[in-house]
Amino acid sequence: MKWISWTSRLRMPDIIKLGKTMKRHLNGILKAIKSGINSDVVEGLNNKITTAFKRSYGIKAEKYRDTIIYLVAEVSVHIQQTYEILKIQLL
Repeated sequence: MKWISWTSRLRMPDIIKLGKTMKRHLNGILKAIKSGINSDVVEGLNNKITTAFKRSYGIKAEKYRDTIIYLVAEVSVHIQQTYEILKIQLL
């Protein structure tokens, strides 16, 4: 908190803007740190989905493209339920 108040006294617009942004989002930042969740899993899943999109190039029907994404990304009900639980806890 001291650091955030210190940023408001500086004469550097970018640092002032950073301080205001951190102050505005401080609650969410602290919750994310306390939860210990990082973006590794999300980034890995994003890479798999990107690969699935590349593999499904030329497939016109969204239904089939989505099926390929689910198969490649191995999205199961368990993962979706875990996501919902984590989303609720972070609110």
